[in-house]
Amino acid sequence: MNISRLFLLIMGAALLWSAALFGYVAYIEQLDTDGRVAMQRHANHSIVVLTGGDQRIAAGLELLQDGVAPKLFISGVGEGVRLQDVLPELSVDTAKRIFLGREARDTLGNAHEVAAWLAETRGKAQSPRVVLVSAHYHLPRALWHFTSRMPEVTWIPYAAHPEALPLENWYGSLLGWRLLSSELAKFLGSKFMQVFYN
Repeated sequence: MNISRLFLLIMGAALLWSAALFGYVAYIEQLDTDGRVAMQRHANHSIVVLTGGDQRIAAGLELLQDGVAPKLFISGVGEGVRLQDVLPELSVDTAKRIFLGREARDTLGNAHEVAAWLAETRGKAQSPRVVLVSAHYHLPRALWHFTSRMPEVTWIPYAAHPEALPLENWYGSLLGWRLLSSELAKFLGSKFMQVFYN
């Protein structure tokens, strides 16, 4: 293979991946928009926050205090972590409505941990509605795992927006390209593995 053909292949692959990233960002924005609309239309069973980035817990707490749902579950806080360590300034009434999951170490672990918690708390609700909060770049993969693991649950995506990665100009920073590329690869890998093993 000569150098010019190799260069064309590399450029073609780079253009295809860039187009995929722009499509991925558009999908994230659509998920967030649809979720914010759906969240207000019906009563919700609970709010679930996945730890792992800034703004996530703050976004979940704001939804709880706004009355979007009566309960908040924070998945993946780690062993030995107390509620006052995560949220030091809470009223007693608000603290009673927040629950912590300490076992999850990754997104798939989050899904298993949340499934166990929902099984304990959803009561007679056959198809509970749950607001799923994560960072915008992580939301598609999280939603995929949770929907696959718990198809009977109505999942309502809600994106937290990290200050370091605004979606409006993600392409203007190295962090944007690196983080979104990594997350898109994981998202596609998750879908491929599920299809392959099924």
